[in-house]
Amino acid sequence: HNKTIGHCVLRWHVEKGLSLVPKSVTPSRIKANIDLFDFRLDAEDIKIFDTLNCGWKHCLWPQTSLHPDYPFKESLPYDYVVGKAPINTSGEGCQ
Repeated sequence: HNKTIGHCVLRWHVEKGLSLVPKSVTPSRIKANIDLFDFRLDAEDIKIFDTLNCGWKHCLWPQTSLHPDYPFKESLPYDYVVGKAPINTSGEGCQ
């Protein structure tokens, strides 16, 4: 494809309909991260990327796991117990 590995990974996310937030502070890389729409991965590329997906989630945010639309219930540890969420999240008045 004459693209970087990073471009191919970002394109895989786009083609799978997944959310992604590429991080960069370098203007040239920020511009390059947008350059994903002039190529497509073929079926073999998708298949290879799919085998690399081990289901790891970076941000489970378990405190929200009781919500009916929480998408990662199967990724929580078997014995996970949801703790009570703090009422005061600003830190003011906490002892």
